[in-house]
Parts: sequence; structure tokens; C-alpha cells
Amino acid sequence: MNEELLKEMFGEYNAEIFKDKENQEGIVLKNEKGEVIEGDPEKTKVTTDVWSFERDLKDKDLTWYLTELSSEETGQETKH
Repeated sequence: MNEELLKEMFGEYNAEIFKDKENQEGIVLKNEKGEVIEGDPEKTKVTTDVWSFERDLKDKDLTWYLTELSSEETGQETKH
């Protein structure tokens, strides 16, 4: 991609991209014996993480930097 096209797409100086990722998360608290004292090891919740990256288009460094991270619970629960 040429520099003029990047400027048209992203602006004069910075470019920003977003990445969504869906996850299944389970939270369980165990005691020192390994026994579950809170939560359900068979139950998970579905969440979506959004990662935002940015870089300066004028800089010769091609590194993208993480600028924001957010997570949203979708409300779905699953049993394994």
C-alpha cells in the first residue's frame, strides 16, 4: 500500500486498527487441598475482547502499539 492511500484511509499521522476475540472464561476458587470452594468448574461465560492498536505513519518504526483493551460479557453461559 502506498503512503497516499494510507493517509486517505487513516489520516495524516496515525493509523488505528481493532481486533475482536471471543473467549470462554471460567472462574473457580480452590483451597490449598485443591477443593472448589467457590464457582463451578463446569460453567463458563462467553466474553468478547477488543484490542486497539495504533502507530505513527510518519515514523519509520513499523511497530503497532496497544492503546486500549476492553472486554464485554455476552451473557451466554455454557456447561462442559
